[in-house]
Parts: sequence; C-alpha cells; structure tokens
Amino acid sequence: MRFLSLFLSCALSQGPTLPFPGPGASAVLQTPTFVAYTFVAESGSTLSSITSPALTLVTNDFVFVFCRNNHNSVTDHMTMTSTPANTFTALTDNNLANNVLTSSAYSFGVASGSTTFTCTPDVASTFLSMIVLQYHPAYLTTVDAQGLATRAVADTNISTNATFSTTAKGLIIFCGSFANGALAFTAGSIGGSTATMRGFAAATNSSDAGCEESVATTSQTNINANMTVNSAFKAAGGVAAFK
Repeated sequence: MRFLSLFLSCALSQGPTLPFPGPGASAVLQTPTFVAYTFVAESGSTLSSITSPALTLVTNDFVFVFCRNNHNSVTDHMTMTSTPANTFTALTDNNLANNVLTSSAYSFGVASGSTTFTCTPDVASTFLSMIVLQYHPAYLTTVDAQGLATRAVADTNISTNATFSTTAKGLIIFCGSFANGALAFTAGSIGGSTATMRGFAAATNSSDAGCEESVATTSQTNINANMTVNSAFKAAGGVAAFK
C-alpha cells in the first residue's frame, strides 16, 4: 500500500504528459521544413546538361528545382531529372528574350538516398545554372498557384508580373535569375510576410540566381512576391505555391 501511494505521488508530481497516438496513427509535421539546397553555378561554356552535387533525401521528401539557360528561345525548355529517378512535374517556363530562360519543376514522394539532379535544355546552351531545394513536406501534396516574374529593363528588384492567390495554408517559393553571375540577393516579401532566402546557384550569396520562401498559415488573396539584388540587371523567374 505504501508502494502504491509513493508511485501515485511521483506520477502526479510530474504534471500532464502528451498523449500517445492511437492505433494506426502517425506523427505529422505541422509545417513544411527546409532541409538543404544544392546547386550548379553558371558557366559560359556551351553545355547540353548540368548535374548537381548530391542531396541525401528521405522517403517522401519534397524537392523543388529551378534552372536557367541563355539560349533565348521559348522552345528551349529544360527538363529536370534525378539519379536515382524520381518523377518531376514542370511548371510554366519564363523567357526573357536575349537574356534568360528559366524552368522549374517539383517532385513529391521522392525515394530516399543520395540523389543528384540534372537539368537538360532542348538545345545546348551557355550560362546554365541550377538550384535544388529539399523539404520535409508536412501536409504538402500538390501545387496551389504559380506565376511568372520578368524584368525586361535592368533593375535591382524582381517581382511577380501579376498578383496571385492561394486557397490554403502552404509553402510559397519564389526564384529569380539575373543576367549577371555575381550578385548578392536580399530576401523580399511574399504576401504580407518577410521571405527567407533558401538557396543560390553558388555556395555563397554571390550568384546569378536565388530562391526564397515563405510558409503561409492561411490562404492569401492578390499577393506579390519580390526580392532584390545589389546591382541592376534584366531578370526572369517565377513563383509557385504548394498546399
């Protein structure tokens, strides 16, 4: 009896504990979590493809790939693949004539393991570069909205060409590439939130391209995304929201 009283006293003194999941339940991350990025820096050489260093993926991670080339043709779409193979869905290309063409793609439910990423233009091109972002996706399962961003006149700012709206909470990624390979990027805003820079087409913030993100806690209506660099150049890019 004394032992039972002591046990109850100790248990009660520790306060409430978190409940364990019931049978068949599993823990779910509450928000998408950024893990890492990899990249290929731009080169003036004419290349038929570029391949990134590897990321170590976890089963069902979410991967976003942003590539640019300088072929200056709307027909020079870039295809994203990985080794080992995962399935990528392409977003809308953006072409700034005589400067930059950008392509983006994403993959849900990737396989685990050390993985490299390849970007292949339809026609060999100069000034290819790549940024790959890796996330633990939490509740993300599909694309929610997308839009383009173009600066046909040299500027230190790039922003979405038009407002866009999302239908649910989720992750919004905005990437831009400028016609110069050694720029310092500063995160702007996405909707009413300050964005966070997540990757560059370089090991440091001195690059032609950068990607930023914001995790929205609710749907948003008629919003913009933007970022800045330290010197004015023409640019192209795009935004994608996932829910």
